Amino acid sequence: MKKLIFAALAVAFTLAGCKPEEKEQLAPEIKITSGSEIAVPAEGGTVTVEYEITNPVDGATAVVSVPEDIDWISPVSANDGTAILEATANETEAARAAEITVTYTWDEGEIHARTNAIQAAPEHRYDYESELNVFSGTYYGDLYSSNGAYNFYTCVSDMELLDGNPQPGGTYYLFDLYSGAPDNTDSPALPAGTYTLDETGSRTAMTFDGGLTQGTQLNPDGSTAFQVKFTEGTAEVSYEGDNMILEAVLTDTEGRTHHITYKGNAEYVNAVGGNEDNTIYRNIDIHAVSASASYYSGDEQQMCLVITLTDMTANSEGSLLAPGTVLTLETYMYRDENGFITPGEYTVTEEGGLGEPFKIFRGENMYDILLIGSYAYDYDNNANRYLGLITDGTMTVEGGEGTYTFNCNFKTAEGYTITAEWSGQLSVSGMPEA
Repeated sequence: MKKLIFAALAVAFTLAGCKPEEKEQLAPEIKITSGSEIAVPAEGGTVTVEYEITNPVDGATAVVSVPEDIDWISPVSANDGTAILEATANETEAARAAEITVTYTWDEGEIHARTNAIQAAPEHRYDYESELNVFSGTYYGDLYSSNGAYNFYTCVSDMELLDGNPQPGGTYYLFDLYSGAPDNTDSPALPAGTYTLDETGSRTAMTFDGGLTQGTQLNPDGSTAFQVKFTEGTAEVSYEGDNMILEAVLTDTEGRTHHITYKGNAEYVNAVGGNEDNTIYRNIDIHAVSASASYYSGDEQQMCLVITLTDMTANSEGSLLAPGTVLTLETYMYRDENGFITPGEYTVTEEGGLGEPFKIFRGENMYDILLIGSYAYDYDNNANRYLGLITDGTMTVEGGEGTYTFNCNFKTAEGYTITAEWSGQLSVSGMPEA
């Protein structure tokens, strides 16, 4: 029995003398498992970064951070292998990046793992987006520029012009582009480069004239969706083989944005040297520098005045200097014994003569001998003269008693637009005595 007791005591002492071995803490390690780049959409939102800790330490903490100069993405939390951040929408023009760091800290040290958040650039959102596939254009050389620039009048659209007019359902953009000299003046091509809208009418190289650049879109029923001019914009021209690529971004007078792209043929009609029938084949915007009005006919209630607006200046002998345009209008209104012009809106009509006021008699070329009614003469740099008969449109007259503002928007028989504006004092000549 004693042997058994002593044996039991021996085992007890042996067990009491054995302590469990403490497990050695290995150095923690951290790695990002989401990859070296985290894609963030342009609209922003929640960004998740997955990470993994090997040999974790009790009581350690994880923190996610971004550089102090980054303000578009903000840390939220880092727990259980997942870091959360919030990104704002990208309102810049390009993609942007930010380094994301996950830091793991314990009593004896800290370790880091890093990745990059790449936020996509926003897709441009324009009020009007037009991919066009119809081209027409006329090359006028230096006929309409006094600055050594060369004129390429360009129309891109999704439907052909019909007798010079837009078709229902069609979208049309007209650019009055000016460049340096083309490589081949016999078969001119619009030089590649960036063209900038110019509202001053300077017509210098690598610009397009804001007064003659416009956009038109018609609804399927023929009503106007928009007809606008522009205050700013650029047009990029490049080539891919024989195809011209034109991409323009324009802002219209209402603040709406237009993105226009065209790729295809760009063969210009060469109008240098004039055209055989001496007809106006372009849109014209007249910023008139002078005006005149003369009494033509009348009765006790009405009178007809011939009103002339021009952007051409005169030399010392009184002759007008080319280039420029002279707009002549046969205008009917209420009679005023003082010769004052009646304010209001005047509409082009097919019938001349007294009868109804507030009308403008349309232009007619009688047997190519006698011009009657309303018309425009356009003169190029070489003083070649081109005729446009006014057949449609309106003129608004504001003011009165000798001081007026004229705003005109007309169409020629060929469908081209002639606009004009003028303000100032004007006396009617030739008024008969009462």
